[in-house]
Order: sequence, then C-alpha cells, then structure tokens
Amino acid sequence: MNPSTGDSTAGFSRILETIASKVGIEISELTEDAKISDLGVDSLLTISISSRLRPETGLDLPSSLFISYPTVAQLRGFFLDKVTTPQSVADDEDSETSSRTAVSSPGSSASRESLESVATTAAEPDLVAILISIITLEVGIDATEIQPSTLFADLGVDSLLTISILDSFKSEARMSLAATFFHENSTLTDVEKALGVSSEPQKSPSTPPGFLEMNIGPSKQSLRSKSVLLQGRPSLNRPALFLLPDGAGSLFSYISLPTLLSGVAVYGFDSPFHNSPKDYTLSFEEVASIFIKEIRAIQPRGPYMLGGWSLGGIHAYEASRQLIAQGETVTNLIMIDSPCPGTLPPLPSPTLNLLEKAGIFDGLSASSGPITERTRLHFLGSVRALENYTVKPITYRSRSKQSNGDLGLRWGC
Repeated sequence: MNPSTGDSTAGFSRILETIASKVGIEISELTEDAKISDLGVDSLLTISISSRLRPETGLDLPSSLFISYPTVAQLRGFFLDKVTTPQSVADDEDSETSSRTAVSSPGSSASRESLESVATTAAEPDLVAILISIITLEVGIDATEIQPSTLFADLGVDSLLTISILDSFKSEARMSLAATFFHENSTLTDVEKALGVSSEPQKSPSTPPGFLEMNIGPSKQSLRSKSVLLQGRPSLNRPALFLLPDGAGSLFSYISLPTLLSGVAVYGFDSPFHNSPKDYTLSFEEVASIFIKEIRAIQPRGPYMLGGWSLGGIHAYEASRQLIAQGETVTNLIMIDSPCPGTLPPLPSPTLNLLEKAGIFDGLSASSGPITERTRLHFLGSVRALENYTVKPITYRSRSKQSNGDLGLRWGC
C-alpha cells in the first residue's frame, strides 16, 4: 500500500535533511532544480550518504544513486512512492536529529555554542582528543606529528579515509560531523575552533626513549582491510558479493557499478596498505588472509561470492582458494580484466611513469587529476607481491564440502 502524500513528503524532507547534514549545507540550498553533484557530492560522499539513508528508508540504495537521479526533483520522484516517515534506527538517532542543524555546519555560531556547552561539561569527553586519537590510529602516525598548522591532507587524510574517521568519531563521541569537515577545517587549529574546544599540544603517551627512531612497520596482526557497503541490503539468508581492490588499493573502481537486479549486498574493500604503501611487504597470500578476516567479520560462513577488477581479481582467486582450503564453499569467483599471474614483467618506477602518461591508470584516482604518489607506491607494492606469487590450484578437502557444486568462475574483459 502506498504511503499517504503527507507521510511521503515528510519522509523526503528527512532525506533532504540527511543529505544537507552530510554535505554541510543549509537545506534551503536543495531546491528542486539543484544538481547534487554541484553541491560537492562526489562518488565517495555518495557512499557515506547512501549508508546513512539505507537504514532510515529501508530501501536498497545503490552507490550510483546520484548518477541515476542527479537533481533534487528526480530524487523526489524516485523516493516519493517508496518512503514513509522514517523511524529512528538507534537510540542515538533521536538526539542526533534534534541537534542536526547545529552540527551540520561545523564552525557556525550555532554549532560552536552547542559544542561549547558540551565541552565545558565535566562529564563529557574531549572531542578534539577523541578526533585526534582516531586520526592517528587510522593514518598510522604518532600524535606528536599533528602540530597546530599541520594539514590533514598532508598526513594522508583523503576523502575515503575521512568517511572512516567520521564514522569512528560518531560511534565514540555520539556526534555527527559533515563529510566536508576536513575540507573546511584543514588543520588542528581549525578543528579546535570548529569544535569550540581549546586543546593542549598533543603528547604521545609514555614513549620509551629512542622508540620513535626505530623503523618499525605495522605487524600483520594489526593490519586490516576496511569495507564499505556499496549497494543492496545485508541478509542472513543470502550471501553478499565481496569485491577486492585493484593495484591502486582502493575500492573507488567499484563505486559506480550499476545496481544489481538481484538486490544482493555488494561490499567494496580497500587494501590494508592503502594509507601506508611503503609498508607493503607482505606476500600475496598473506594479504589475501587479511581480506578473508574482514570477509568473515561480515559473513562468518559460506557460501561466498568474491570478485575483483585487474589485480583485485587475483586477490579474489587467492582468497577463494584459501577459503575453500578451510572447508568453506565459494559459489562464484568473478575476475574482471585480470592479468595472468606469473606472466607480469617487472615494473620499475620509470615504466610506471610512461604508463601513466599513456593513460593506463585513468580511473584509478578519485579525482580527475594524475594518480597520487601514495597510489603509485601502492601499485608498485602490489606488482612486487604479484611477481613473487606462485599460483596454487584450488583443491577441495572433500567433495561434500563444496556442496553447491563446482566453483563458478567468470573471467571478463
């Protein structure tokens, strides 16, 4: 039964509020003829908005939502017959809704007044300290490296990492910040002003003398791959599709995938070395085991469906091989334009430069510009790992373990 016009209108108003909150704009800017992309909503911000709207609306929203419906009027037409007045999905949603106007534009007078009252309450946590702690953990640096004038962008805080940082901040501080927060507040000084808090210079906790001078990379146990739900709705009765990253180490390649008619949940993964490519020293097999850990955290048991583009397809193959060796069922392995392991020649940095000029890496960057140095280093690390990778055939413990039949392999170009 279709919801009433009043309920549908109210539901769409909530959707516009969510979009305005995430983008950091006034809801009045979302006029009927406004183009979502012109408001600063890129593909990565679309992921964050879609992740928020899915539980609010109960709909399976694709990550290509604003590509298919680029204006507010077209969005209204899409949602009007589908959305009832959204209900709160968690205890913190009600309090967050009541303060959305103040929080949606960090740095505004309303925002500062609200946050100052929070910060001056003895029982409340130090918001700046929480945010800096999350940044140091996500980026993999010491707090002493964040000086008042240090640009977060120079530390590696890009659009994709921003999503992870702000999600963690929301969980710990029970407060939402706009997805444009680090664009508008690019240094620690800016953050302190935006949050209305004055914080002391950051100090690292009880660091033994000489410890910082030691060149110690992250241990395998501390490495993890982050995942993002790109489309569909997770279901206990239907396996998800897991897409592993290409040589650039990012899930960006999968953001604009068309919506799958089956409605299956699709997750994109980034590399455990996406933000620290200089530490990419693990073997291809070890990296696959890290992906498996994240896959099992989302879906503990098979049957599994894995895939990937380019080097991501080979990651998917190795992860599938390991899962099957562990007694799990893998029903689908999708390899999109993946190179044949063992035939890839050495790829020194000068060769990479020539390939970049030829446009080989177009589409690997979230922007229209050239690939970043971090992406370049990650690609080289991926190629080095692949050069030393020896493909092993998929073998089954017993035929009964692969109860759904043989593995379905799809290799497309």
